[in-house]
Amino acid sequence: MKSNKTRFSLFGRTKIATAAVALLSLFAANQAAAVVITSTVDDNLDGTYTYNYTIDNSNGSFHIASWILDFDFPTSAWDFASSVVTPQGWDFAGIELPLNPTGSAIEFFALDDIGADDILIGSSLSGFSLTSALMPGDVMYSAYPWDFSSFAEGTVRGPTPSDPSQVPDTGSTTALFGMGLMGLVLLRFSSKRRENG
Repeated sequence: MKSNKTRFSLFGRTKIATAAVALLSLFAANQAAAVVITSTVDDNLDGTYTYNYTIDNSNGSFHIASWILDFDFPTSAWDFASSVVTPQGWDFAGIELPLNPTGSAIEFFALDDIGADDILIGSSLSGFSLTSALMPGDVMYSAYPWDFSSFAEGTVRGPTPSDPSQVPDTGSTTALFGMGLMGLVLLRFSSKRRENG
């Protein structure tokens, strides 16, 4: 019986090591992907701003099928949902963030499920915009291939609340997700270890 515990213990450690390597690989893929999202902000002189985005995948390592802007305010505070513009073959959706209940995100995604509308490696795409009365500030972005096997992230100008003191310091959504995943793995490992004595 003792050999079964030892074998399980070794198997459990292997699973944890595999999960840790996978998580580190995910962060390494983030650093390797050279996707750059840039923005220009036009002051419309009527109290609103138009945010224009270009996704540059000239030096990327994957075709982009989806990209996200991460906001520190809920979708109920959006004043731009009716003004969002996307290039042909793309659409958008609002997302509430479960890890940040005071936050939201807008996801832009290619409509063609076979990749014909993806932003291919070596190319770029503009034509994404939204108009808002919210002031320009830094927002997080992330970009993904169709299978979410890799990602790139950074910051770009986007709508932000006018009072920064009301914005919680959430850090990177990716880092929060990674820490939560590692916490679940460690919790599972410690509970199995207690069961097996």
